[in-house]
Parts: sequence; structure tokens; C-alpha cells
Amino acid sequence: MSADAIGKAVWVVGAVIASACATGTTMHYFNRDNVRKAKEAGNREGAAQEKARQEESRQRSNAATAAVLAKYAESQKMYRLALALASVGAACAASFGPLSPDDKANIEEFTLGVSRAALPGHVRSRMEKVMSTPIDVKTAYAVASKDLAPDHWKLFDEMVDLVVSLKIQVQGMRPTSFGSEWHYLRAVA
Repeated sequence: MSADAIGKAVWVVGAVIASACATGTTMHYFNRDNVRKAKEAGNREGAAQEKARQEESRQRSNAATAAVLAKYAESQKMYRLALALASVGAACAASFGPLSPDDKANIEEFTLGVSRAALPGHVRSRMEKVMSTPIDVKTAYAVASKDLAPDHWKLFDEMVDLVVSLKIQVQGMRPTSFGSEWHYLRAVA
């Protein structure tokens, strides 16, 4: 190869390299707006995907919370029913005189059955308070009528009849007006 050909080849290679450098820099300069737009579009797409994921997670969390709250409300209804039944039973038994341990045991057996040990501590302590401070028939009726379903009245009538019959037949006590007042309040309501 002659020196002239080598010179031309070097000159061509140099021109190609210079052209590539100029083109790259020029392309970068003129294309930076498109690069910025692509980055912004990617950021918007990522933000939209994250927002959708968070919304789905929030909806699942809300559904789970609603289910837990529904179960809690249902258990609270059961506890209120048990406490109201115990209140009516204690009030009925107290109309005959002080509550005996047998009275408490019979009322708890009717109200809770064998599930007494499974009740939460706060419900058991409220049950003890109900038994230690019985109320009168009107207050017992008001407690029973609060937040309870109509089909629960049969349970309250059975509680009153049970306590009255245990006091009269088993313990030989004279009847009191609690049973008749209870049934009168039920009839006029």
C-alpha cells in the first residue's frame, strides 16, 4: 500500500469517527426531548400501576375489615342477649328475696349452658355484676327490649317461667307479682 492510500484511509476513518461523534452528540441534543417524554410516560405508567395495586389492596382490606366487624357485631348481639336474659332471671329471682347460689346456677345454666367458661372475661364480669345487683321488673323489661330480635322474647318468657316455677315448686316460696307484671308488660307492648 502506498503512503497516499494509507493517508486516504486514515482520512476516511477519521472522517467517519468525527461524523459519528458529531451525529451522536447532535442526536442526543435533538432527541433529549423524546427521552424526557419517554421517561415521563414510564413514570406515569408505573404510578398508575402502583395506584391500581394500592386500590385493590385497599378494597381487600376494607372487605376483610367489614367481615371482622360483622362477626364482632354478631357476637356482641349474643353477649347482649345473654346479659339481658341474666338480668331478667336475676330480677325475677330477686322478687322472691335474695339470690341464692342455686338461683344463680339455674339462671346461668339456662342463659349460657356449658359455654360459660368460653365467654370473654368482660362478659363474665358483667354477668357477675348483673347477678349481684338485680333490677326491678320494668328495668328488666327495658333491658330485654333493647336491641333484641322479636323471636328472642320466647327465651325471656321461658326464663321468667323457669325462675318462678323453681322458686314456687322447688323452694316452696309464695308467688310474687314479677311473673304477672312481666307478662302484662309483654302483652301491652
